Amino acid sequence: MSLNGSHRRAAAPAFADGPDGALFRGIFESSPAGIAVADPGGVVIAANPAFAAMLGYTPDELAGLPLARITHPDDWLLEAPAFARAARDAAAPQPFEKRYLRKDGGVVRASVRPSLLRDANGRVSALVAMIEDFGVHRAAATAAADELRRSERRYRGIIAATNEGFWQLDADFVTVEVNGALARMLGCRPADLIGRPLADFLPPGQEDAVCAALAQPDDRQHTFDLTLLGPGGQTAHTRAHLGALDEEEGRPGGWFALVSDHTALKQHEVELQRSEARFRAIVESAVEAILTADTRGVILSANPSTERVFGFTQAELVGRHIHALMPADEARRHADYVRRYMTTGEKAVIGRGREVTAQRKDGTTFPAWLSLADIDLPGFRAFVAIIGDITPMKQAEHALVEAKEAAELANRAKTAFLSNMSHELRTPLNGILGFAEVIHQQMLGTLENPMYLNYVAEIKRSGELLLANINDLLEMATIEAGRVDLDVTMVDFRDIVVSCLRLVAKRAERAKLRVEADMGEELPPLMADPHALKQVLLHLLSNAIKFTPEGGRIGVSARIDNAGALVAEVFDSGIGIPADRLETVFYPFIQGDASLSRRFEGIGLGLSIAKSLLEQHGGRLEIRSTEGAGTSVMLRLPPERFVSDW
Repeated sequence: MSLNGSHRRAAAPAFADGPDGALFRGIFESSPAGIAVADPGGVVIAANPAFAAMLGYTPDELAGLPLARITHPDDWLLEAPAFARAARDAAAPQPFEKRYLRKDGGVVRASVRPSLLRDANGRVSALVAMIEDFGVHRAAATAAADELRRSERRYRGIIAATNEGFWQLDADFVTVEVNGALARMLGCRPADLIGRPLADFLPPGQEDAVCAALAQPDDRQHTFDLTLLGPGGQTAHTRAHLGALDEEEGRPGGWFALVSDHTALKQHEVELQRSEARFRAIVESAVEAILTADTRGVILSANPSTERVFGFTQAELVGRHIHALMPADEARRHADYVRRYMTTGEKAVIGRGREVTAQRKDGTTFPAWLSLADIDLPGFRAFVAIIGDITPMKQAEHALVEAKEAAELANRAKTAFLSNMSHELRTPLNGILGFAEVIHQQMLGTLENPMYLNYVAEIKRSGELLLANINDLLEMATIEAGRVDLDVTMVDFRDIVVSCLRLVAKRAERAKLRVEADMGEELPPLMADPHALKQVLLHLLSNAIKFTPEGGRIGVSARIDNAGALVAEVFDSGIGIPADRLETVFYPFIQGDASLSRRFEGIGLGLSIAKSLLEQHGGRLEIRSTEGAGTSVMLRLPPERFVSDW
């Protein structure tokens, strides 16, 4: 600032030399507010750069101008009362509004705070005014308002976009504002929540606990685990952080809450608790001993069955080494296995199980089945051992072996008995049949009474039937003893079928049955035992004749299927077999109906012998039957039985 002539001299008292004068000059020139100094007559003595710039002058141009020159005409009368009030109340001068005229003719509305400078005698030496441009204030206020609006938009954008629920409540806990995340937690729209009290969303009892905690004057920030109830009945498990807003005179003007949805976490916790309860129930109720041990082999836990199996209480086992449950040699093997597994990862028991020898508290040992599992989690590793006492199983196994051996011995004795008895019975029976034939043929003379011929014929027929049954018994005994040796040679299956049909033709004719044969395609030669195949076919044809009423039909067909196997069928239109007995007809001494043993001859060995002989050729026998409609028995021989280079 520069002063000229008398104005410089008039302002000199205000800018005295020395530290105080220098300080005043610095404040005067650098102040952002306008400062004007005038003499008591109202002529500007000095103006700082801020005031000069406000009016478009330089400080030197303002010096010497009357205040009236730069004052709006309508505001000339405002200054005198204002400075008079400042003289009366120098401690708290009251500002007043005034319009200044700019150098370019424009008008500046300003707030003026007047004050007076006095000399050593107390007389007024200068008038001082602090001037603030309302326009600058409005621009600053507008800028502040714009920034506030931008900040509010940012805040609302963050609130709307966050997954955390936002809840604003008034001082009476009535909802003022919520975001979409909170509404989604409660299954509704934000508008459904506005104006409703907090109590509407809390189960009974929770509201009192929340209000009691927030009523503490020394702590206005709280965290609650709340169960919130939506308007539609949806339940959300949440964690809410509540804080006070605009606290005045010790009472909050409102509340805000940041709400995290823990529903999924709560569900996981519940599922985890249920799972833990299930597994705990399984472990606690298991018959086997279940223990956990760390990697050193120290027992961490044991279930109640451990006491029954080993004699140790749970308290006695926890902290002991697992080797306390094993004899010394088993403990060494176990230690070697665990060491190898921890070093190489090689599993011998884990996930498989094995039989071990376990040791009770009293030192007795017993066979046990050990299963191990490895629990490997971050910061925690342990082994789970499930140990079952298999003493009863071992005893049952031993008894089963003994029973099996006894049964095999009895079966061998039965087979030997049947074989011996068959030979013993056949010898006198052959004599009976021989003499019956001599008498029937009247080789030694004619019988006077013809009835004797009928009697002898019946003796001969009955003897032949008995011989056939004895032969079947002997054949079955031979098969069960494993003494059947096939005499394999190249055979023509067609010839075997024709031969068998000739042998049964007379019986079929007497039974008034029609015999059919379907051997349409050429069959390659077979490598088989012809006698065994004949036995199979004759047994099946005999059954077909036996169980087919007069006027029916029996027959044999043969073909090669798509796999190259021989498929032969022996069929009849007989009485059939009940469906519930089809599974048992291949058992020895079983017929299709228990009542048939009284109506038909035979002891029920034909199908068993046929099945066994065919299986020795690598084939199989299948039966299909409909009660009252007939039976079909399928013989299958594998392709390997055919001569390949034929």
